[in-house]
Amino acid sequence: MAKFPAGVLGPFYGIIGPITGCRWKSINYGRSLPGKSTKRATPKQGQQRTRFGFVSQFLSPLRDLIKTSFSEYATNMTEYNNAISYTLKNAVSGSYPDFRVHYDQLLVSRGSLPNAMAPSAVAEGNKVHFSWTDNTGVGKAAAGDKTILVAWCPEPQLNNHPVVIIGSAARSEETDTVDLSAVFEGKTVHTWLAFISSEGLTASSVYTGGLLMGATAKSVHSVMASFAEVPAEQLIFEEAQAPGDVTARPGNNDMQQEPAFEIILQLPTPGVDFGLQKGQGREYETVQRQRSEPQKDLHFNFHLNIKTAKDGSPDFHGPLVQGPPGARFVYIDIGKMAGQKTGYWERRLKIPLQGITREMIDLLLATPGAKLETRVPGTGKDGTPNCGTVKPFEGWNVVGGG
Repeated sequence: MAKFPAGVLGPFYGIIGPITGCRWKSINYGRSLPGKSTKRATPKQGQQRTRFGFVSQFLSPLRDLIKTSFSEYATNMTEYNNAISYTLKNAVSGSYPDFRVHYDQLLVSRGSLPNAMAPSAVAEGNKVHFSWTDNTGVGKAAAGDKTILVAWCPEPQLNNHPVVIIGSAARSEETDTVDLSAVFEGKTVHTWLAFISSEGLTASSVYTGGLLMGATAKSVHSVMASFAEVPAEQLIFEEAQAPGDVTARPGNNDMQQEPAFEIILQLPTPGVDFGLQKGQGREYETVQRQRSEPQKDLHFNFHLNIKTAKDGSPDFHGPLVQGPPGARFVYIDIGKMAGQKTGYWERRLKIPLQGITREMIDLLLATPGAKLETRVPGTGKDGTPNCGTVKPFEGWNVVGGG
């Protein structure tokens, strides 16, 4: 493919001999006409193609939303391709034909705008009630930011159409409701909350759980619905090494728990960017990025997958989790590590996931609105951003709920 960023000889369209002229996202380029390959795909190529086809078809019902909600990260690619790329890396596991979608890791919106604090959802009849804590003033969060509410029941008999509502409530209102039709009664509907600013910036969505619709009283979202239950007839795509159509079907999985966590970074050094590290090594992403202000705490809210270790203790999993079993922790990226272009701090703060017992988890899951909270100092004794393993570390406590 030959690019012509300055329009060498002027842009051209159509076919000239074996070359076709194209334009994409203000880039003029020429490429050769595609030819039919006679090579048989390798097993690895076939597996990747089926994964891509699975994710592409799975996200197809959200295509219209993705054009808006993934625009900030769509650099040199379309919004939809960006969503596919993210989902492939973070929200799909398994191999053909047993692909599984992790709803708790799936994003329906991706951006730098801070999401609200402590988002949650409950079901009442055919309505989904969303609630959150207003965090206006944190980073670019503004009182007038509008909600993005998504309720999705991916079943073919329901036409696999998500309900998407944008802008019916503001961040400052702290509540919003989606009224679903009776056709969803008795079905599990997966839900997400995000926000969009007046400038078009979006927040990375937060999964607020799988809700059983049709309940006669309010019920808190199920924390057990982290994997897709994909009927075999729902997702049909071409398999690279076999003729005809084949289906993707889910595999078996132990149910996982996803309690809420909050890190309160107390009085961090002003003018510095902080954020949660998602991923490891060089291929990491900083999420919930916030810039500190004088005499203000920073709040980081998230969910983690929790399984049971062989000794019966909680074991933590997910893209935010670092470290080996028995010594898990969460990183807060600081300054340049968080993508800050100004300033000179380049650090990380290590928050241990230790001292959390099974009894604490059971209490947390049995208490609607409760979360695990820890408070850590944001500034060291020398006045610079606190870094390394947090000291002193007071541990985690179950707070909130009623």
